[in-house]
Amino acid sequence: MADHKEEVKASFTKQARRFSSPLLTLSNQEYIRWIVERLRLNKQMSVLDVACGTGIVSRALAPLVESVTGIDVTSAMLTEARLIAEREGLRNLEFRECPAENITFPSQTFDLCFTRFSLHHFEVPIIQLREMARVTKFGGSIVVIDLVAPSDPALAGLYNDYERLRDPSHTVALSSQQLEDVVLAVGIPIQQLEKIEVSVNVERWLDLTDTPSQTRARIVADLEGELAGRSAATGLSPYRDENGGLTFRQEWVLIVGTKA
Repeated sequence: MADHKEEVKASFTKQARRFSSPLLTLSNQEYIRWIVERLRLNKQMSVLDVACGTGIVSRALAPLVESVTGIDVTSAMLTEARLIAEREGLRNLEFRECPAENITFPSQTFDLCFTRFSLHHFEVPIIQLREMARVTKFGGSIVVIDLVAPSDPALAGLYNDYERLRDPSHTVALSSQQLEDVVLAVGIPIQQLEKIEVSVNVERWLDLTDTPSQTRARIVADLEGELAGRSAATGLSPYRDENGGLTFRQEWVLIVGTKA
């Protein structure tokens, strides 16, 4: 686990400067609104954003709640998060370096505990989800949003292989059903589950992680080969966008549970 955590830190240190780019799907305001509009927020709420990165979601939530705390293990991400929050004048937002598997807050501290795109970087995500549930108040909300792999096991295996080629800190993207099952396994009753399909530009996706040129060329060739019918499916469902750019489809699942 320690070695994997160092892999995560190394990967996200490289990504920190680009992570909040408005050109990336990660920061697309349409998708951020899709998330925020599905949360029951009020000005009395205290929120914890787990594995917050550069605070993309934290900053979107801050004007709508009393306070937001973002935690992450990558100091470079937190440095960027603090700089952007300061620039945007957000005073009810703080960031701390803290592991998601050992959250340094007392039990029942937060009204809402949120994580986005973190589970596919955890080796045993039930550990982090249990911690999220622990620090959430009874009656509070636990929110998980993650990209999911295809339901077909063979395609899911390929999907995860390409994700790991691009970013070695990737562990496993679960299927939608598996994601639902792991949340339920923690004892969190699910109140809401929604899905959205998003478009990911391949060049920007590879740029974010500084994917080595040889690996990059292989991934692009495989996607183009699938499009042209020369090679087998990759699990990524590639296509050309309206400008001819190489793109693939990604499915996100949002789950809202309540701590009973």
